Amino acid sequence: MASNFRQWFGANPAPRTAIRNWVLPYWYQKQIDPRSPVYTFGGNDFRNGCFRNWTTIRLGNYKALLNIDRFGVIYIPELRISLELWVYSADNLYTPANFSCISQAGDPEDGILTVSHYDTGRCVLSISPEHDSPKRISCKIGLIGRPEDALKQSAVYFAIRPYDYNGFSAIYHLEYRDHFLWVNHTKILFLESELKHCFFTDGLYGDVTEYLRTAAGNTKMVTPEGMGTGLIGYSGLPAELLEMKMYFPVAKKMIFTQRYPLKIQKSLDVSDSLNQIESKPTLDQLLASNLKYLKDLDCQFNIYQLMALNRFSDGSQSRFYLKECLKKIVWDGSLRVRCLSPEQLIWGIGDYYQLMRDQELVEKNWSLIKRMGYAVWHQKVKPLLCMSNQRDIFTNQDGFYEKLFWLSGALTTLEQLAQIVGDSQENLNYKEQNRILNARLFRYLTHWAGSAGARAVPLRRQGGYGAAVIDNLAASYPLQYWKPGNSYIHESLQFIFAHYFYEGGIFSPFDFQGIDLARSARFGQVLIREGYDCTKVLKLLLAAAGDIGSLPDRIHPLTLKGIGENGHDPEVIYQVLLLIRNIFVLEEDQILELLPGLWMSQFWEQPQIRLNHLNTYFGEISCKCQRIGDQIQIDFWPHYRFKPEKVRLRFHPSFTPVFVDAGFRLEGSVLEIDPDFHKLRLKKRISVGLS
Repeated sequence: MASNFRQWFGANPAPRTAIRNWVLPYWYQKQIDPRSPVYTFGGNDFRNGCFRNWTTIRLGNYKALLNIDRFGVIYIPELRISLELWVYSADNLYTPANFSCISQAGDPEDGILTVSHYDTGRCVLSISPEHDSPKRISCKIGLIGRPEDALKQSAVYFAIRPYDYNGFSAIYHLEYRDHFLWVNHTKILFLESELKHCFFTDGLYGDVTEYLRTAAGNTKMVTPEGMGTGLIGYSGLPAELLEMKMYFPVAKKMIFTQRYPLKIQKSLDVSDSLNQIESKPTLDQLLASNLKYLKDLDCQFNIYQLMALNRFSDGSQSRFYLKECLKKIVWDGSLRVRCLSPEQLIWGIGDYYQLMRDQELVEKNWSLIKRMGYAVWHQKVKPLLCMSNQRDIFTNQDGFYEKLFWLSGALTTLEQLAQIVGDSQENLNYKEQNRILNARLFRYLTHWAGSAGARAVPLRRQGGYGAAVIDNLAASYPLQYWKPGNSYIHESLQFIFAHYFYEGGIFSPFDFQGIDLARSARFGQVLIREGYDCTKVLKLLLAAAGDIGSLPDRIHPLTLKGIGENGHDPEVIYQVLLLIRNIFVLEEDQILELLPGLWMSQFWEQPQIRLNHLNTYFGEISCKCQRIGDQIQIDFWPHYRFKPEKVRLRFHPSFTPVFVDAGFRLEGSVLEIDPDFHKLRLKKRISVGLS
């Protein structure tokens, strides 16, 4: 039967021929409209390429059970089918393409509420995970009509379609039996009340709209072509359609099978982090939703995920990840984990230690960590030292300098870890190795890049994309290879502003187009550390996130809707979480930077901020920043594990400190205060920036 489906449609079917009589999906109607900014020339590729935004809902150790997009269309990834909500009212049929307005709110834990407005009322769709046993996802639908239409018949339907956002799938079997909707012999929906309307048909010969004309239904359909489609629903007076309950059951075959080597534990607790930062409602909502998404997405483990978990959980998940990764170190120090290199794992262990002070993990695994250090030096650093005359060949490769920065960061971390476990000999060895590597790196940056006339390197010589220029900014954050204000980073930032920055976002590689949200958030992290204004980046991310905070990997620069592979991308979540934290606190060697993303940004017109027991390298801190009259007052309550040398605040030149209850030093717009301070007041001199 699968061969019949491929014979009919192939890889890229011509949908206007195959489904010429169908009510077409909203995204396809936009793509074939020449007046639309997302118009696709030719229009024959039946794939959602312009509205790839959805929210993933998963329960515990189960696969992604549902994806719901911003038009309220439900996708079932296991079968690659979609359920579209249709409303029939006042002799008019309303589908996602012609609802007058659609809004969403909620999150994956508490549920997603979609409200679709039409001429004579609105339809409310609620999708809520049920965490009690048996596990299932609750679905409620209700119609709310106008008072004058109280005696008019209405109807609400689910249209079952053989496609998802990636194009056609196949439906060979549709059946309604014992309150269950079966698709391809799989239970996908349990309906609490008996259906009033049920119709299945072969989509090659017509659409389900035929039922609206003839009212001749059926309860079962089998088609060898795989183009099955159906319509199920309820009808009555609006008062009878206020709440229709149904459930998406969890099939045994949907129990989670590890897609990647490492998986989020069910016990991951981010509840404490939900209240650690209180600022603007829009930013707080984005932070809260992404913290909840953090534990619900199945994805490859990488260094940025570890950083996010280190900062926004109790550390147990990070410890679990690190121990699992350490088990995958082989005899020569290589690491058998995708998307995580030995140098990144070493740096991540150091980051975890700085935040959790888990000396036991380091001591028990020191031999494994040293083995990775051996691999870093002998397999990665030494070949670079022998490049000599082939220097230009290597340094022109994308990612070359970023790799060097990570290698240096790993050797620096190894120095620190060796000191922690009392291995003085290895501490000296790593220090010498790092000195040699840094000397070679400095030579590359000054001689090769300087002679090429561009220190923002490397770009591919033959007109390629400068993605590596952005990736090299890891030298600023998170690696902190140089202190803030380094000329290499400054020139790289100016180069990116001039060539790859658009309305707060970073262009994706030209092969993919659009704005890359993960790189945009990483760029914002660096802007904050280097003392730039990141207002445009924040506004772009908030606009792209919408009311439910889910972010795709890439967006259209005009519509700000998803156009990438993932409509709900884990990598963007990690980068956004790190960006938000950097706004409020940064650790820089032995210095604690307080509110670094606040004073240089125009995003905070009336700062009302509170930090509650936020964990840092130095211990937990609490802080309150508020406007009092014509002054801004900062109250600071640290609970240090050990004190930083100083607390630093960088101001816009329009601010001046008028009161500090501890020793301080003011140099330009940088205020350095003794770590025991508790109160600071600032006054604005002129109307620039904050108002």
